Amino acid sequence: MSQATDPTFGAIYSAPGKGKTLALIRAFPDALFVSPRGGLKCGSWLDWKPKELRANGIRNIPKVIEKFGRQFPAIIFCDLSLEADSEARRLRTELTGWDVWNKYGEHFLVARDAARDAGCHVWWEFHESPPKLDSGEVVRQGTFSLSGYQAAEKIPGMLDVVAHVEWSSEHLGAGIWPYVLSTSPSRHWVTKDRYSVFPRQFPLNIREPLMARGHELPRPKSIAWVDKVADTVATKMVAAAGDDRDIESVPVQEIVAEIVAKVPGKNPRHVRWGILDGIDRAWLRLKEESILTDFVAGLGEVENEDGSV
Repeated sequence: MSQATDPTFGAIYSAPGKGKTLALIRAFPDALFVSPRGGLKCGSWLDWKPKELRANGIRNIPKVIEKFGRQFPAIIFCDLSLEADSEARRLRTELTGWDVWNKYGEHFLVARDAARDAGCHVWWEFHESPPKLDSGEVVRQGTFSLSGYQAAEKIPGMLDVVAHVEWSSEHLGAGIWPYVLSTSPSRHWVTKDRYSVFPRQFPLNIREPLMARGHELPRPKSIAWVDKVADTVATKMVAAAGDDRDIESVPVQEIVAEIVAKVPGKNPRHVRWGILDGIDRAWLRLKEESILTDFVAGLGEVENEDGSV
């Protein structure tokens, strides 16, 4: 297995049931998923059983990465909130006082170092702890659900990408997948994107922004056709948007209906992936690729007092 170029080290978090694990499966279908028992129920979306390893606590993250980091393009650690809580309970039976949390924090530091040396993408998945408000003011930002003193505040600083999943009805794919990833600075939630991999807010699609920023994420051969669906949808949408890049006016339903008619007999869930990827890919091409161009063009619009730019 060839190693990932410029691998990402990220985390995604939300309340249960918003699709974060499925988003990771869509991005890394041939990854190794490390999860508690029953933690990978959405693996049924694939036509095969995902490669899965039973989780055994946060203290074993480095061992898993060392053993499998050269064999898989990505390793996904699911439900780390549950694994971390379990480890905290275990440490309380062995240690006392601050020694519990010092050891607990050490586990995460060692896991971070292992992830940095993995040679593959490493993503952590957490539940969320909502923000704490006092008379409408944010006393504590919402963040990972984690045991330990300031653990949920410190651990995000270890990562390249910290993405919170939020509900939104305002993006093009909201009718079939109404969630977005948010990595931009937020008063209410802990977010971060050192790599600038994701736009400020983006539909719940990890794969397309990574690919748009140069990461190679080939699909397994059996579902390689999904990329053809995505590219066809994106190409048709970009053409329909025209020179004014007005993606909001594109007749998405007509394009989708035409594509669906051409892939009879395929897994409907995979067709849906391809359509969503295509919509998101078009949005990236039409909206995000112009940001730097627009910024540079805008620089010439501001003149100094002497008339110079």
